Amino acid sequence: ELNAAVAEANNLDLPTLAHCLSPESIRRAVRSGIGCIDHCAFIVRNSRGWLERRYDKAVALELRDSDSYFTMSLALGERLEAIRRKKQITENEAFELEQDDRRLEIFGRLLDLGIKPVVGTDTGVPNTHFHETFLELLYMVKGGLSPEGAIEAATTSAAQAMGMGDKIGRIAAG
Repeated sequence: ELNAAVAEANNLDLPTLAHCLSPESIRRAVRSGIGCIDHCAFIVRNSRGWLERRYDKAVALELRDSDSYFTMSLALGERLEAIRRKKQITENEAFELEQDDRRLEIFGRLLDLGIKPVVGTDTGVPNTHFHETFLELLYMVKGGLSPEGAIEAATTSAAQAMGMGDKIGRIAAG
């Protein structure tokens, strides 16, 4: 089904994006030729039944070898800042903070492999607002991207991922 959807999108010269939370969903999307992996979360269920981020190098290498872009929704970490300031935190809060740290770590690993990030947020979920897209750029820098790279992820790379790189996303003559 993914292959057919990508083939039809390609026939219509349309970009593709897949919402991928698990390593297996990332693998399947990349193998089908999806143009952008949204969230690229590397989430698996651990022995306690909790959803844990676990980097999978083999999947990351497949992503690197594709032409796909990725988003991570790093700014979700902003809602955890209040927890970070607490003197005492619950076991669940500690786990959530650990997962946020892993999100940034995985982002850095993907950058190290040369995979192209695009600014994307999870705007619309609780405490994630439309006017806060700038936070994603700040967290991208915190995760290892240069400030110039973050601007590129929000402009040039985003335009290319949408199949509009020849029309928008850069300042140029004309």
